[in-house]
Amino acid sequence: MKLLLLGGALLFFGGLFAPRHRTAQTFMFLISGSAYGNLAPCGCTKPMSGGIKRRVSALRTLAGNGKRVLVLDNGGLVAGMARQDEIKAETLAESLKSVGVTAINLTKTEIALGPAMVEAMQRLSGEAFTSASFTEPNAPFKISGPFLIAGISESQGDAGAHLIGTNEAVNSAVTTAKQLSKHTILLLDGSLSAARDLARKHPEIYLIVYKSGGAAPSEPGTEGKTWLVTPGEKAKQLLQISGTEAAPLKYAVIKLGPEVKDDPTAGRAYDRYLDRIVREKLFERIPRGTTVAYVGSKACANCHMSAFEKWEQTAHSHALKTLESEKHDRDPDCVACHVVGMDSLSGFMSRSKTPDLADVGCESCHGPGADHSSDPAKYKFPNLGEKVCTTCHNPDTSPGFDFASHWAKVIHN
Repeated sequence: MKLLLLGGALLFFGGLFAPRHRTAQTFMFLISGSAYGNLAPCGCTKPMSGGIKRRVSALRTLAGNGKRVLVLDNGGLVAGMARQDEIKAETLAESLKSVGVTAINLTKTEIALGPAMVEAMQRLSGEAFTSASFTEPNAPFKISGPFLIAGISESQGDAGAHLIGTNEAVNSAVTTAKQLSKHTILLLDGSLSAARDLARKHPEIYLIVYKSGGAAPSEPGTEGKTWLVTPGEKAKQLLQISGTEAAPLKYAVIKLGPEVKDDPTAGRAYDRYLDRIVREKLFERIPRGTTVAYVGSKACANCHMSAFEKWEQTAHSHALKTLESEKHDRDPDCVACHVVGMDSLSGFMSRSKTPDLADVGCESCHGPGADHSSDPAKYKFPNLGEKVCTTCHNPDTSPGFDFASHWAKVIHN
């Protein structure tokens, strides 16, 4: 009887401590990137998409659902190397830190800003930048749960100092992931074809985020078991992917339209960005050349009253007010398409100094008018066409712009 009781007890307690089947954990990936300096929606056509305030708002909302979340950004914060690009990069890094970004791809566009700026971005982002492609600066792999995340910059020929080959960089990431028993995620500054090639060579890679123009595809690409995804261009959308350690499972594209409310924290960072532009007088530092003098639209009214009155009825006649209401009236990115002759020493300087050159005036399209005003017969203006309009009304600022319908609103004799 004692033996039977002892055996029953062992069976009971053995059942308590026996290994149980572990439920596969679910993870969520929130993926954005390729802002290329587009911190805010910009343009005349509504609705516009994107902007750091909407992106952070969506990331914060989606990341707050209690699941294990990895927030990934595929880099490409800015497109240039001017002072304004540096301020943009710092603003983006700070804003992404506010939503607990896991990893940001350190790409050639960030490297081009110089070591001091890379160090500043690392600090502001919470040390989130990663790259296996550069020997300097050091931007180590990021580990989150069962995943190793590595930034990769596709190398093509002589791609610059400290950049190592794509295959070598990926081999380093995959090998390290195996040693640590982690799954590899690549943030690739490269094309879909490059992503496919890497997935074929390394079928164990869990996920590759690549770069592309246009909108994010409605479905993920695949190569074997590896998912290949892109958030598209200019951070107008982000991706929401859920899965387990074994594989990604669900995919959704989140559009960052006006239905997404602005995030207050990102809003404050953005306001500081605008304040820095004004404080550092970036508008005043715009390079200007010597041209024929501008005279202002009122001077044109002396001979072209009907055309002037038609102009007064258009949105062009109060274009600068649009920027003033958004605090962008000293933003070098924006002002040129809202005033007359910003690139000229005789062009717009400020509303107080050059009030007749505020807004989109006659000379915005026809060119500086001093010669024509003094001798109309000798200095004739050329006929205008679509090319003049699309200087400002391009796919970035006026998506879906239709020249014929808009021309009908402003045409005059």
